[in-house]
Amino acid sequence: MSTDHYLQEASLGLFSSPGSEPRPGLRFQDLAGLPVLGLVLAFTGSLTHRVLAKTADSLKAKALMAFSVGFTRFVIASIVEVRKVLHFGSLNNVMMSVFGKSYEFGDEKSSSSSSGGDELESLVSEGYELLGIFNWSDHFPVLSWLDLQGVRKRCRKLVGRVNIFVREIIEEHRVEKAKKTRVGDEGDFVDVLLELEEENRLTDSDMIAVLWEMIFRGTDTVAILLEWILARMVLHPDIQAKAQSEINMVVGKARSVSDSDLPNLPYLQAIVKETLRMHPPGPLLSWARLAIHDTQIGHHFVPAGTTAMVNMWAITHDEGVWPEANEFKPERFMHGDVAIMGSNLKLAPFGSGRRVCPGKALGLATVELWLAHLLQNFKWVPSESGVDLSDCLKLSLEMKNSLVCKAIPTVFA
Repeated sequence: MSTDHYLQEASLGLFSSPGSEPRPGLRFQDLAGLPVLGLVLAFTGSLTHRVLAKTADSLKAKALMAFSVGFTRFVIASIVEVRKVLHFGSLNNVMMSVFGKSYEFGDEKSSSSSSGGDELESLVSEGYELLGIFNWSDHFPVLSWLDLQGVRKRCRKLVGRVNIFVREIIEEHRVEKAKKTRVGDEGDFVDVLLELEEENRLTDSDMIAVLWEMIFRGTDTVAILLEWILARMVLHPDIQAKAQSEINMVVGKARSVSDSDLPNLPYLQAIVKETLRMHPPGPLLSWARLAIHDTQIGHHFVPAGTTAMVNMWAITHDEGVWPEANEFKPERFMHGDVAIMGSNLKLAPFGSGRRVCPGKALGLATVELWLAHLLQNFKWVPSESGVDLSDCLKLSLEMKNSLVCKAIPTVFA
């Protein structure tokens, strides 16, 4: 399945995963409304939005309701917990690229879904939590043998679980390779590593480390950044409308956005850059460096073993660097090309130098393409709870309170 096709499904609320059947409760044979007619009567009056909201509430289908108007099928979301949708969508996107498998999670699983979704989500969540914890033993070695927070014990347990989970998938690929059941361009990243295995003799431990790093690092940033962007779209409907107008003008309404359209969507790209400026996912941690020898910086002596960090959040909110630094203004990136890949330290959310994030280009392209799909298919409006931009630094800088908003399909907007 192509990336574009997957992203198109993801933009429709992830009601089905690549290669799977629609989940129970969203089967189109169980549509809301009358036989044949469906909800056609809701569209004959001027209160369609109220009728649909009341119907979704009565059916307990606010997250996503399937219905028909005659022979036309629809799905509509009345309220969306954005973080959960984006997290699972991003995780599945990475899993399809790395392992060639899709998963379904929690209450949304069906008997036909791929097994292991709960375990995968548990592994990723545990890893995020452990990396986000302030571990006292790291800074006070005298406490390390006590492991007061249980971090070392939990890490050992997590490593064992990851090894079992990833090794099973590697073995599945070895069996498929032996049977030659994969043909043409159906291979994934595991297949690439297995092809290299004969020449470079990668051990299972090496492969597990590489694969897990891709899964772990490829999920968090995309989902968190998209949540921040959608929060800004809800708060700034004028900016959202301008981006949607750009998409309609470049792409039209007859087809979905593709990655080849992205270079022709400069305002959408400016929105992503401005969000990276105001809400950098890695304000401190991605910049951590260790001085391996004594260093002189100006009049300052930095001894070997010192950890050095750059506070990117402070730079991007400095009025001396960015005029009107606390205002969300994508237009500032429409005049002049401000590089964000590390060459311009005014804004380097992916780091800089030899240790720059190796997945920066893929991550940025994924965010831009997903955002284009989400804006093309939905109008994002606030829910009764509003939008809280308070942040919280864990492994990444995320929203303290998950964004909950309404997603109105553009056919109704």
